[in-house]
Amino acid sequence: MMKNYIFFILFLLPVTLCCQNKVTSLNLLFLDKESGSPVPYVHVIIKGTNIGTISNAEGRAEFKIENRYRNKTLTISAIGFISQDILIKKLINNQINEIRLEKQVYTISPVTISKLVSKEIVKSAIQNIPDNYPCENHYYSGYFRTALKENENFVRYLEASVSVFDKGFHKRRGLYAKIDRLRKSDDFRQYIWNEGNNYLADCLFNDPVRFKEEIFDMDYIDYWDFKIKNVLQSDSSIVFDISFWSKNTLTPKYQGNILIRKKDYAILQLDYTNNYDNKIISPNDSLQFKHLNTVFSIRYKDFGDKMIKSYQSLKQDWNVVSSENNHLGSITLYEEFITYNFGYGRNMGLVNYLEKSIDIYELRFIYNKNFWTNFNIPIDTESFKLAKDKLNSREDIEKQFEKNSGR
Repeated sequence: MMKNYIFFILFLLPVTLCCQNKVTSLNLLFLDKESGSPVPYVHVIIKGTNIGTISNAEGRAEFKIENRYRNKTLTISAIGFISQDILIKKLINNQINEIRLEKQVYTISPVTISKLVSKEIVKSAIQNIPDNYPCENHYYSGYFRTALKENENFVRYLEASVSVFDKGFHKRRGLYAKIDRLRKSDDFRQYIWNEGNNYLADCLFNDPVRFKEEIFDMDYIDYWDFKIKNVLQSDSSIVFDISFWSKNTLTPKYQGNILIRKKDYAILQLDYTNNYDNKIISPNDSLQFKHLNTVFSIRYKDFGDKMIKSYQSLKQDWNVVSSENNHLGSITLYEEFITYNFGYGRNMGLVNYLEKSIDIYELRFIYNKNFWTNFNIPIDTESFKLAKDKLNSREDIEKQFEKNSGR
């Protein structure tokens, strides 16, 4: 798909929070006001800026804000809930702040839903991608992490501060990136192979909205079935919650959900699973990896009159077999990207041209603990928390980060 694209990484000083700046660390927990249950993927932005974050699947977020923004306001928004503003100075530093969101109810009769043609809604969303997403130079900076699990043991972990430059959704080869900072654990893999893979590049290029692929490839729209599951409210517009699945003629088998806003047919959210039951990777002469399934999520948020990616995650499961087809075990790959800042224009400096096949784990950066203390590392999901706990039980993970730096 995007496997042969050249990926660009350069190493400059970070454009994110500088370690010299004092920050306010806000721990946020978003709850449904009616049920008390957590609200996942809530967008949080400092009003009047492009700086923001998103809550995790458990409704939690940690947002480190420079103290110069202390008197500003946070704008809180989530699909299906009423947006609200909160003064930053009213929130308590280094304590959990519970924020309760009120549902925004939209009622529509089953008869009306049955008259809506879900396939036509998806077609309109595809046709409107050039209008809803930037076709001019834009950038976003954020946080990337990946972890690898063998059987029940996590064996590797890496995270990076990243800046991305995009020439626009109309240019397939217009995506660039730089790693500002990177830190990584030791490599405890049992199944050793020459990696030769840039996981960050995979993450950035694995965006069906950006590249009009898979479910958003108009040439293959007839290979999918669609059904409107629900109709939600998002501020001033209704949102169609559409489920989809691949027909028997399509391999691999997909199923998932798309959220499409009616007023402009913008794609707000995509979640799917697929099963490449015939996908096999042979990393060396003695091993084969057989794909079991992929779980993928992506979120977009408003930036003026355009949409910017705010969150992306992936989980892949593989069986490990010998060259004689004997089952040896399993591996699971986890990836996550969260956007913190975005805007238009370009200020990328000089670019080092690196092939996409570069092993990102071979990159070495000087480890600056103060930088990571002040950086917006998201609240760990259960999987990433377990990854760091398991690796920390082998050896103090801070020592691993220091040992694997560029010093």
